[in-house]
Amino acid sequence: QFWLDLRVNLVQAFLSTKSQQSNVWRIYYSTAQRFFKEIMISSKVAFTVSRVTQLIADGYSVIIGLQSTGEAGLDRAVELLQKKPGDQMKDFICSLKFVAIQFVSEFFPTNIEESPGKFVPVEECVKQKKILLEKAENLVLPFSPLDILIDQLGGPQKVAEMTGRRSRIVRNLKTGKLYYELRSDKECESVNLNERRMFMDGKKHIAIISDAASTGISLHTDKQCKSSNRRRVHITLELAWSADKAIQQLGRSHRSHQESAPIYELLVSNLGGERRFAAAVAKRLSSLGAITKGDRRAATMADFSAFNIDSKYGREALQAICLANDASKVVYFVDNESVWSLAASGASEIEGNSGTGVRWRFLLLVRQSLSEMSIEPKNYSNVRTFLNRLLLLPVFRQNMIFTYFSRVYNALVSVARAAGAYDDCVTDLKATSKILENSQSFSSIGSTESVLSTIIIDRGVTWESVLELYQKHISSIGVGVEVVGGSSLLPSVSVGFYKSRHIDPVFKNHLFLLGVLQTSINSGVIVTRPNTGTASQPMEMSEFQTKYERLDFSDKDIKELIENNWKRTYEQTNSFGRGYRKYRISLLSGSVLTQWSRLESLIAERSTELTVSEKSLKVFRCTLDSGYRLVGVRVPELIVHSLKLLLTGDFLIKQSQQPQQIGLIQNLSKHKVEQVTEIQEKHLKQIKTPKRTIQSFFDKNKVKPEKTITQINTIKQGTKRKAEEIEDEKDVQLSSQSNESSENIILID
Repeated sequence: QFWLDLRVNLVQAFLSTKSQQSNVWRIYYSTAQRFFKEIMISSKVAFTVSRVTQLIADGYSVIIGLQSTGEAGLDRAVELLQKKPGDQMKDFICSLKFVAIQFVSEFFPTNIEESPGKFVPVEECVKQKKILLEKAENLVLPFSPLDILIDQLGGPQKVAEMTGRRSRIVRNLKTGKLYYELRSDKECESVNLNERRMFMDGKKHIAIISDAASTGISLHTDKQCKSSNRRRVHITLELAWSADKAIQQLGRSHRSHQESAPIYELLVSNLGGERRFAAAVAKRLSSLGAITKGDRRAATMADFSAFNIDSKYGREALQAICLANDASKVVYFVDNESVWSLAASGASEIEGNSGTGVRWRFLLLVRQSLSEMSIEPKNYSNVRTFLNRLLLLPVFRQNMIFTYFSRVYNALVSVARAAGAYDDCVTDLKATSKILENSQSFSSIGSTESVLSTIIIDRGVTWESVLELYQKHISSIGVGVEVVGGSSLLPSVSVGFYKSRHIDPVFKNHLFLLGVLQTSINSGVIVTRPNTGTASQPMEMSEFQTKYERLDFSDKDIKELIENNWKRTYEQTNSFGRGYRKYRISLLSGSVLTQWSRLESLIAERSTELTVSEKSLKVFRCTLDSGYRLVGVRVPELIVHSLKLLLTGDFLIKQSQQPQQIGLIQNLSKHKVEQVTEIQEKHLKQIKTPKRTIQSFFDKNKVKPEKTITQINTIKQGTKRKAEEIEDEKDVQLSSQSNESSENIILID
């Protein structure tokens, strides 16, 4: 309630002071998200302590994964309390309270610009800011979860802390008093290495790692460590902001040369807002399964479908809810009575519990909640923004909105499954023709093999095919809308041929296409062109109407005009390039995970030249015209050559270890050697000119100018002629020596 009141008061303060507010709202939502995320972590501490205690008694070693430590809030609190290392503390610190106080102090506006450069306070805003600070001070919040966790698990004597924080609050086991202390006078890295050594030697059976210590530290059951007999249980107490960080941390306990594989336990509460973090991790884990086996469930035996809601079905569900809310309607699905019961269960927030009254109250609660979340039309399909801001709602409405979202999501998934069109994590390459141009296998070090395949994709749609689509009246499967009160609005589709209002600058002609207008809550236009085929995403209605005009297909002359232009465009675009029918795509299949780090490095090197979609490693599935199916990671065209060189290098190393097969190396094609870049004169002068210091600045002897490129080349030519004369003399001497000796002399330049 504090954050909801703060938002309302911020809006009023911005209007009163006429202040800039764009950047403040971004900070507001990120601060609130971190605030509630730490509360969720604190709510899981008691269960974690109980679970870890049981695991230690059963002979396991436990690793607890966190992403943040709350050090910033602790430093702020210690600064306000004027505490120094070694000082006694009355209790643990609640860093969340100081986070709220800091935000109000820094970002709540109270002054208005009366004249240029002159600001005066607004009395009402000053009063409201004081009230908000008092509310923040009186908030009843949990203590820092990391300090509480270490304290309840036995203190630093039993817990190996590998984090990036420099200070903490610990309990003296003899006196039972709390003290504020520095972890060490040295760098955190050296402290973490010592803590790791204690854990691997079996002196400590509990390790807590944060995002700062998730890189380069191995905590697995190494066969050479003293604690290899204790299997690891990796408990993820705090899910990461991104899936990549979660995967990075999970890899600390699962590495090569291990005695036993770890057991992973992800602690997720039943709070709707926490699904945001679970969705990101589930999506990436499912994607890893698709990479290794071509199956989204292959990464583990677990089913992540309940968590992986940040997908196209999740986006469609959110868009349906938001658009229905704008129209004062509720998205219709089969089990609608259970949705009304959600509103009936919240007796403290609504009146009445049956009949039409409950339906109206449910609609009002949905509208109130979406209004407080401030989801703009541009974010109607942004699942991450929706889940992030869901944390701002009270628990009852948070779970109600998320359950409502889940029901719509499940309805869309059910329809897709029934139609045989459901898929996740793997993107199907849809085109008219898919032909394998070439495929090359590379044997990596060991027994693994990677295959790099190049496929020619033809997206063109013939006139006969588009006529068939037109006759079938292309329609997308949508979700109906039920008006509260009984009537319903079902999806309706209008199909027609359209012509661009402007002449295309590339083809010097008007473009013709087939458009499918959806007049349901999932409004948009699905476009089919003769050169690029059917678009994967619908075009906004307003944009489509601005760019294209509808043609009367019943008119014989117009129909002939459309046919001629369609066929001409289809034939003219039978080539490669932007706007043309064909393009190449490279897929890396087989042993992909062994090459994952290489792919990331190559993409990082060429990141400025790649598009946003090319920077992300996505899994694609392709059924060739021959019927053969391929599943692999798409490799951007710019890095294909570099990847081939690296894969060929692995092959050479492997073959050099087998002398009987060394003849195969000679059959490899020669690689192209790039020419040396020419040195520019200004760069050479800049490098060779000594840096000016105070002494050289006041020195009377000025720095002599460096020789230019022309002068250097003149000197090089003279030196080269002199060198040739010396070589001629050597050749004469070697020639005379060869008459006296039968040994072969090899001149090496």
